[in-house]
Amino acid sequence: MSHKKIYDSLHRFIHVDELETKLIESPPFQRLNYIHQLGMAFLVYPGGTHKRFEHSLGAMEIATRIYDQITILDPKRYPQKVLDLVPMVGSKEHLYWRRVLRMAALCHDMGHLPFSHSAEQRLLGDAGHEQWTMKIIRSSHLKPIWDELNALLPDRNTVDDIVRTAIGPEKLRGIEPEIAHYTSWERIVTDMLTGDFFGADRIDYLLRDAQYTGLAYGHFDYHQLIETLAILPSPDSNPEHELELGVDENGVESSEALLLSRYFIHKRLCQYPSVKAYCFHVARFVEAYYKERIQTHSVDEYLDTNDSDVIAHFHKVVKTPDAPAYEDAAVLLKKRRRFKAVPLRTPVPKKTRLEIQESCGIPQHEIGWEMDPTKKILLSLAFPVRTRSGEVVSGETLSDVTIPQKPVSWLFVDYNHVEKIFQTLSRVKHD
Repeated sequence: MSHKKIYDSLHRFIHVDELETKLIESPPFQRLNYIHQLGMAFLVYPGGTHKRFEHSLGAMEIATRIYDQITILDPKRYPQKVLDLVPMVGSKEHLYWRRVLRMAALCHDMGHLPFSHSAEQRLLGDAGHEQWTMKIIRSSHLKPIWDELNALLPDRNTVDDIVRTAIGPEKLRGIEPEIAHYTSWERIVTDMLTGDFFGADRIDYLLRDAQYTGLAYGHFDYHQLIETLAILPSPDSNPEHELELGVDENGVESSEALLLSRYFIHKRLCQYPSVKAYCFHVARFVEAYYKERIQTHSVDEYLDTNDSDVIAHFHKVVKTPDAPAYEDAAVLLKKRRRFKAVPLRTPVPKKTRLEIQESCGIPQHEIGWEMDPTKKILLSLAFPVRTRSGEVVSGETLSDVTIPQKPVSWLFVDYNHVEKIFQTLSRVKHD
């Protein structure tokens, strides 16, 4: 197959073959050129205008580097069960899963809404964009590409393997549980893309978001991290995850840096009050005008909606003060004063929220809530590390870096009501 190269601002040259080029040139992937990676965060960080398009290319590049690194095995350093698990470099099996991983990385974000995560919880619920990613992968738009791939690999269920690798086991169990089963090797391949710690998706977006927003503490030595990755026995002897991705001991510091990058980018960007406020306004606007189109089962209608479409609608609505969501369009286009975003350390029950609204006399369109039901967790280096002596231990025994990840719920309210709602919230806390 012929190859071409794409120049990326983060990874420099990314090489793709003829079939990957066809996928990149397909309408579902080209749509990602018009989906902002960070939603409306560019109103706070002007450089943050990058798109899901380049992130997906970057995720493919990182996933490939991880795959190529961990499949080169020194028999002197690995037990036989690992040598038996990993396909031999250059073998048909090895090339097959490399291909699946690259295709899955290109596909993994195809189901995103306009402005990425901004309106996802409102409109897509727990299934998230992954449900639409699966539908798009299985759609007629990509069928010619999969048919061509299946002609090369007639004994494989390539589409199912791409779906499972792109979405990962946790999400897939809630979307299509009948195919949410993974061998040990398949789980490791999937973790190269979607894994919570070493996944290429996370590594690329942390680096890319840091570069474009200028938040320097988002950078970390990912070259060193990838160079030290290895398939190792699980430190907790979990039979379901007998083998997993880990690092050699000289990768501990770069792993710690990744953990800190994740914390600071999340706090300073994803959970920054100004960013959250703008995301609230765009989410409310998208819900008002695009809910029916987005919640349809039609892939064609879903793919017809992107950021440019929504922005064009901002301009129409902002000319009509009595139009639904006019206030949101005015905030986003005319810099009308946005709502104040107030972080809440504990979720507020629905009944209490209604009582607060009523007691403060706040109209429904001048207040909004976003409740985070997750529990507080402690992020740490909870993966296997191979020490210089060859012993495999938990990374937690070699690192003092732990990050408390606290759930954050949010109140969004018009500034005219800030003082009285703060007083009411204070009374609720003391009751």
